Amino acid sequence: MHLADYFHPATEPVPAHELTRLNLALKEHGALYIAELCGVPFGFSADTLNKAIADNQAVADLDRESLSDIRRCRLYRDTTLRDFMAGESRVGTVPGLAAFALDIAEGAQFIYGRQELTMLLIGEKEVICSRQDGSTITLNQQWLKDAHQSGQITALKPPDTNCLDWNRVGESELREAIGRQAILDAGPSAATVTDRTLRRWERRQQAVLASGGNEVLALVPHTNKRGNRTARLSDEQLALIDENINKHWRSHEAKNYKHCHRLLVVACADAGVRPPSYPTLISFIRTQETNHDVRIRHGKRMAYQQDTYVDVLYADTPPHGSRPLQYVHIDHTQIDIELIPSRTGKPLGRPWLSLAIDAWSRRIVAFYLTFDPPSYHSVMMVMRDLVGRFGRLPEFIVVDNGKDFMSEAFESFLIALGTHLRFRPAGQPRHGAVLERLFGRAHTEYIHNLAGNTKATKNVRMTTGKHLPVNFAEWTLEAMYAGIQHWAMEYYDAEYHAAIDDTPRDAFNRGLRESGARPQRQILLNRDFLIATCPPADRTGQRQIHSQNGVKVNSQFHWAPEFQDPRLQGKSVPVRYDPWDASSVYVRINDRWVHAVCRKLIGLGQLTELERRALTEEYTHRSGHPISDEKSAQRLREFVQTFTPDGALAIEMDRQSENKTLYNGLQLASISPVVPLKERRLSKETSRPAESAADNRPSATALSSDPLSETPATEIFPDFDTF
Repeated sequence: MHLADYFHPATEPVPAHELTRLNLALKEHGALYIAELCGVPFGFSADTLNKAIADNQAVADLDRESLSDIRRCRLYRDTTLRDFMAGESRVGTVPGLAAFALDIAEGAQFIYGRQELTMLLIGEKEVICSRQDGSTITLNQQWLKDAHQSGQITALKPPDTNCLDWNRVGESELREAIGRQAILDAGPSAATVTDRTLRRWERRQQAVLASGGNEVLALVPHTNKRGNRTARLSDEQLALIDENINKHWRSHEAKNYKHCHRLLVVACADAGVRPPSYPTLISFIRTQETNHDVRIRHGKRMAYQQDTYVDVLYADTPPHGSRPLQYVHIDHTQIDIELIPSRTGKPLGRPWLSLAIDAWSRRIVAFYLTFDPPSYHSVMMVMRDLVGRFGRLPEFIVVDNGKDFMSEAFESFLIALGTHLRFRPAGQPRHGAVLERLFGRAHTEYIHNLAGNTKATKNVRMTTGKHLPVNFAEWTLEAMYAGIQHWAMEYYDAEYHAAIDDTPRDAFNRGLRESGARPQRQILLNRDFLIATCPPADRTGQRQIHSQNGVKVNSQFHWAPEFQDPRLQGKSVPVRYDPWDASSVYVRINDRWVHAVCRKLIGLGQLTELERRALTEEYTHRSGHPISDEKSAQRLREFVQTFTPDGALAIEMDRQSENKTLYNGLQLASISPVVPLKERRLSKETSRPAESAADNRPSATALSSDPLSETPATEIFPDFDTF
């Protein structure tokens, strides 16, 4: 997983001069830690070292050392040196072992005459040995065996091996043995145990070393072997206890200890055996009870609360990854503050905040503030903000089981960009503790200290009318966005975090230096990426092209000049609609996105998808005609031009206006600029009694001179006479 990005085809190979310099450094020192290679005087980048390891151009001990810990992971000169330095074990020798045993293995030492030799490389028939002066000599294996049998060579030191059975020694027992060895090494003067205990430990070590055992393992306490091992209960009693537990205790009735013991007494009386005591049954139940039993008796929620808290994503990965932008958590919450529009003081309600948190550094890498409830659109806006700030996407995105994350379009989008999607277990909020805790911190440190916060409404019965939050609301959406951005990117980013023992910003930057910046995963925030983050037309995402009408999306036809090509007639193509501009869709033709516009919605200004849907529902409710009718489509245009919303619809329109004002300024909203809506009124000075609909149309010259317009007027208004 650490090297996965360096197998990408777009990754550049390690430059030849960098590889030569790395080999020279390793040849001089034999083995160096990755942290030493990244520091002075070598100055290698983490990307260079990771790419060299991925391409087998540098030797690392991947089985024993973690690449994520650069201060404990080394690069070696060659595989022989790596295997030679792989661990040690202090094992005693059997008396007289050199007289009858000779291990032909790497690291074994022997004496021939007055020369001391060490075996370096073992071949099929030959052995390469080194002398004390550093020179090497090649010996035949058969000659070594004959010389050892005749007494010409004497084994001096067996090779360092690690053949101990560690499965028989637990962690606590091994820790106790190491502590006893430290007491023995300190001597009797500093001992915290009696002299008799010291002598007993020494005798045990001597006996084990004489048999070739390990001196530290000789001090392992054998407390599990103490006591009387004879069973006090008969096989019939044990069988009845197990039957009682399985039948009565492990059931959804959740019977208590006393009732289970009464049933056990009755069962023992029927079988003619002596019933076990009440404490004995309780002891058996407690020793056998598991979290699965709690789930059977009380349900999954109680089992989850009583289960052991393990703060990991998966068993084979570190708790929160090993580098920045490996695991990013995304979630939404409705923040506790009332906002108002920038034009009037009418309250608009509480906005929704979407956060993306880097799990390794705890850094806020992206956020999205809006009045719209969480949806696929909210998630994609977080993706836009993340790419805009860091120019890439993470390797894993961790989300809950909300519907906004369950869409096939979101999963397909991540797969296409090489990002994996992982869902938190349902009903287990601890797996999202990194993000849930940050939501609470944002409220307590910032939002709850602002005017108009809704903290008091948690005790709504104790809140009087004069202290309602709506009476003190003074923050707009744009101001709230700027405030949260300052808190997240300036204040929180530079605050010390106890979990990582550093600030999120410094931890993030340090992680990029040590684990690699991974430039091969760069993503540009351009027009194609913005279109890729738009929702598809439906689940299939396909629409057929009609040479006269175009493509139909949301009961409206959208047209582009490219549709006149007869080869596209009836062809199904991918279509995406812009949620920030209801009049625009984007059609994939000949490996490029074509902008198609709705003729009925041109000139109405920027309408979001939520505004279009709300106005359509309002028109259908008032007129009673479906929007699929051609006349209704034309009347809908007139309705939108003259309609003045009120009530809840007016509030929704103000919310959408605030959203557009904020994200148009950030250049994260509509992909193609939209001509603002211009009100048309009859002039008193006009000499004509009325103006025709054709005279009210904006001229092509005026539209082409508009700085917001990027496309010619002939493309925006194709075949305008048709309506």
